[in-house]
Amino acid sequence: MESRRLRNGLLGLAFVALIGFAGVLAWQAWNRPAVVQYDNLKYIQLLRTACSSQREDYLEGVRRAVSERRQSGQMSDAEWEEFEKIFAIARQGDWHSADRQAYRLEQGQLNRRRP
Repeated sequence: MESRRLRNGLLGLAFVALIGFAGVLAWQAWNRPAVVQYDNLKYIQLLRTACSSQREDYLEGVRRAVSERRQSGQMSDAEWEEFEKIFAIARQGDWHSADRQAYRLEQGQLNRRRP
């Protein structure tokens, strides 16, 4: 009788751990940044440089270049929104958070399929 309780308890604990692990994976997949097309990847590095150097003139230059790509149809709305979030953080003066978000965007491009 006691071994059955122990087994059921361990099975219940394993089930809860599995559900928790699946939840973490789902959250990471859902919270992943948009795929940036190959020709636009260089703008992530330029954005990281602007944020890490805390240079508003660099930031504005990257924003102009990214805006031109979007207006010419060479950048999707989803890509633009990812960049725009980081521009907004940097313009508020939170350079450290902007740099972290730019790094997250860069890391989010690893092992991604692009059309």
